[in-house]
Amino acid sequence: GAERAYHKAIELQPGYAKPHNGLGFLYLELGRLDDAKVAFERAIAIDPQFPDALTNLSLAHTRTGDFAEALPYAERAVAIQPKNPSYLLNLAIPAIRLGRTDQARATTADLVQVAAGNAPAWCERTWALLLAPAQVSEAGNAAARAVELAKGSQMALAQLAAASAAVAAGDAEAARTHLRQFEECNQEVREWEAAKVDDVRNWLQSR
Repeated sequence: GAERAYHKAIELQPGYAKPHNGLGFLYLELGRLDDAKVAFERAIAIDPQFPDALTNLSLAHTRTGDFAEALPYAERAVAIQPKNPSYLLNLAIPAIRLGRTDQARATTADLVQVAAGNAPAWCERTWALLLAPAQVSEAGNAAARAVELAKGSQMALAQLAAASAAVAAGDAEAARTHLRQFEECNQEVREWEAAKVDDVRNWLQSR
């Protein structure tokens, strides 16, 4: 299979970074996150300026909730390719989760410029604008754009972003509607997003 092929390529060319990155991405897709991290680290050890490996290692750390570990690798990838939408998205996520307002807003501003038709980009733009001090009106506009663009599995997070923006705006009816539509997606979310769901529910219960 693919794993064996990558191992064979590594055996033939142990000093070549790409098969290590490919193996890491395979492990990432399989949910073998610790193995993925090791493979990406090996690729970076061979080529410290390999942006795919840097952003992939950042993504692996993000998926295990290690945002402080994810951030510097994402920063390095964006420094190499500042307009790459995937690299910008992988930087925006830990910056937002760590509450780095200025970095999160600057990164997501760049992100929605180069990925204007991408719903996840607008979700992250919403979260960035909701960091303190919140820019409520702009966050609502970004969330509306996310919902407009979202397709399939993207819809759950778009509705959650819209619910959070509605809470910030004090609009209980809209928050309730978006929360219900989020729940109808019946999609599992990660720990940070689950905390946002709780925030919306708790705010609605307090009304």
